[in-house]
Amino acid sequence: IQAQGVSELRSVITRTTRKKMFEDITRAEGIIRASRLPYVILRPTRLTDGGPTQSTVAVDAKEAPPGPISRIDLARFVFRMLEKPGWERREVTVGSK
Repeated sequence: IQAQGVSELRSVITRTTRKKMFEDITRAEGIIRASRLPYVILRPTRLTDGGPTQSTVAVDAKEAPPGPISRIDLARFVFRMLEKPGWERREVTVGSK
């Protein structure tokens, strides 16, 4: 019974912490959108430690998210994005096909 109580408490704390985290993210993104600065809000899917896959895809925030992405693929995507115009004031989710 005691272990079950600890598990339930951990679950409540985790839900509360995640809720607060997402509220903070939403508030921060609102501040960014309201600014005059150029920005890209980039939301990677679950990060993996895998190698490069060359299957990186970016979708609009309202589309279904792609699959997990390796850290190396995400880093390469960010560098490609910085080299090309047209990303300003966009919100995208990045993952793998």
